[in-house]
Formats: sequence, structure tokens, C-alpha cells
Amino acid sequence: MKGFIGPIGDDIPSIFPIIAGVMLFIGAIVYVNAEAANNDAALHLRKSALELSYIVTEKGYVNAAQFAQACEDSVTPTAKKDGVGFAVLLFDCTKYGVTDIGEGEVICSNQPSFSAGAIGGKKASSLSYPIATDCQLGGETRPGLGTAVTIAWYA
Repeated sequence: MKGFIGPIGDDIPSIFPIIAGVMLFIGAIVYVNAEAANNDAALHLRKSALELSYIVTEKGYVNAAQFAQACEDSVTPTAKKDGVGFAVLLFDCTKYGVTDIGEGEVICSNQPSFSAGAIGGKKASSLSYPIATDCQLGGETRPGLGTAVTIAWYA
């Protein structure tokens, strides 16, 4: 009986590892839940960008002047349904190896004056597709191969 403090006093040292184990378990569950939500949001954003890209490229030819009505009728409502901000840029055949997003012509966006700064530090999904478009070569307009870039981000 020497050193015996009592039924509760002897159990106090064993309570601390139990509490630490429970806290570690709850922390792991919270962390995994946050990671799953983050991955789900990234997949939803990518899916939204893919939907918008499909609408842009479904005909295989994009002309900035003719695309305005399709933008208003199809692309904007789809982006509103998905809750994303978007911009569709068209790079004609004179702009190969595009490194600056400002080089493209914004043919559709739900931002009044889109620039790369409109995205800011938000996560964005960008998809690029080759597409037939009108090119200005040597002072004449003729069909050529350009690039359609669709950018989507959470508004």
C-alpha cells in the first residue's frame, strides 16, 4: 500500500495518453475531411472549365464576331449554373508559343473587363485547345489554326 494515492489518483497519469489519442484521432478526421473538400472543389472547377471548353469547341471553328451570341446563350448560363467566373481567349495563328495571357483576344467572359489580375490569387483551371479560326496574315483574312483558352475560377 505504500505509494497508493487512491483509485482516482492512480488513474490520472493514464488519462493523459487517452486524451492525447482521442485528440489525435479527431484531428486526423478533421484534416482528411478538409483535404477531401479541397479535392472536391478542385474537381468541380476542372469539370466546369471542361464544360465551358466543350461549348466553345463543339463546332471546331471560332470566329470572335460570330461567337458573341453563343457566349450569351450557352457559355454564360453554364458558368452561372456552376458558380464560376470564366474567360474564353482566342489566339489566332500568328501567336504561337503564347506566354502571356494578355496576348489573346477575350471573346467571352462574365467579367466586364477581363485581365489576368481578375483571377488574383484564386485557384483557376485553364484548358487550351487547337481550333480553326480567322487569321490576319499579310493583310488578308483567311482560315487558320489558332488556340482557344478557357479559364475558370470561383467567383
